[in-house]
Amino acid sequence: MKGKRYLIGVLSMVTSRPKTSNPITIRNAIIRGKALRLDMLIGPEWSLCSSSATRCKSNKESTHDKVLSRLASKGWVETSNSDHEKNVHNTAPLLRSRTFSARDANDLYRQMHNTRHYRELPEDVPYSPREAVRVINALRNATKGSDMVVMPGTMMIYTNSGRLYNVMPVVSNGKLIYSVLKYNDGGSSLFNLGGILKFMHGRSHGYTFKHDGIQFGIEICADSCSLARTTSQNGSKGLDIQILSSCGDRYTISALRRGGYFICSDGTGDGYTRVETSNRKPISPSLVDDDNLIVYSTSMLLHRRREETRRKDRET
Repeated sequence: MKGKRYLIGVLSMVTSRPKTSNPITIRNAIIRGKALRLDMLIGPEWSLCSSSATRCKSNKESTHDKVLSRLASKGWVETSNSDHEKNVHNTAPLLRSRTFSARDANDLYRQMHNTRHYRELPEDVPYSPREAVRVINALRNATKGSDMVVMPGTMMIYTNSGRLYNVMPVVSNGKLIYSVLKYNDGGSSLFNLGGILKFMHGRSHGYTFKHDGIQFGIEICADSCSLARTTSQNGSKGLDIQILSSCGDRYTISALRRGGYFICSDGTGDGYTRVETSNRKPISPSLVDDDNLIVYSTSMLLHRRREETRRKDRET
């Protein structure tokens, strides 16, 4: 354990319009992250949304073998039959992109337009609750056997009462450990199906939670710059890790404690990532994957604190 650093994977993917979002991209990144033994994985806003990419019949997900062989060719993992590799393989069945297509919205769309016939949906389509559960369960299953904390980006979910939410599920080792709801609209109403749905605010501009002894704070795009106020109001001494999942970023790192880290995954341009220390010193990537998974090596202190927390939990 001596010298072990806390490894953070940040996805550089385009999620702005026209969207190329696809939950399978995130799921594949989780599989790669497990092979690389990452401690965290972070994606941009709208990364889990249904787009034209998810409605394409011929667009298939890479199998575990293809993903692993690509990593092995770069010398990042060994192609052995280890228990770790078998565990990754067991959570990576072949899926087609249409598995995560948002199709339930069509029923609502037809109902509101008073027609029985299929109507062409807008480009930006939200998930129904049951479709969202399908996506979240796929992410939960992909994380089984790994303590990596996955903050995969956001998805748009509508309810039968016409409410629309921008949600980030946080998953680790097969469990949904936290959920973040965006407060400010910031483009979320693009998914309102032509005015049928109404965007609803989350309960807070920024969310904080503690996991494995590490204090996290999460902001979604237009909610950025609010965690400093949130942490001061709840009496927190500062965040260990401040995360911005965005599609057009502006930020402040004043919510961080000394020695903390700011991490941004942004879906604009060609996909943008940033990791900075609390004194605004940028961290350079240690690995860059062909599939735009960028790995940053951070503090040994975060790793030691997490392991110490787990040790105490096992003893109690």
